[in-house]
Amino acid sequence: ASIYWIISHGDADTVVPYDQSVGMRDRLLSVGARVRLYRHKGEGHHLSTVRLDRLVHIMNLVHSP
Repeated sequence: ASIYWIISHGDADTVVPYDQSVGMRDRLLSVGARVRLYRHKGEGHHLSTVRLDRLVHIMNLVHSP
């Protein structure tokens, strides 16, 4: 089984620009990787409670039978 990449990034991040995650996603796709980029509108660099809850939900979907 291949690795499924999940990238989670806030578009208001002032530490690591959101565009870096877009570039990473595009590069991974270009080599045939399975990848999904989740954009969190208005979120900064650190995980908020809401964003963490979203990530837990996403992981549950990925790992469900």
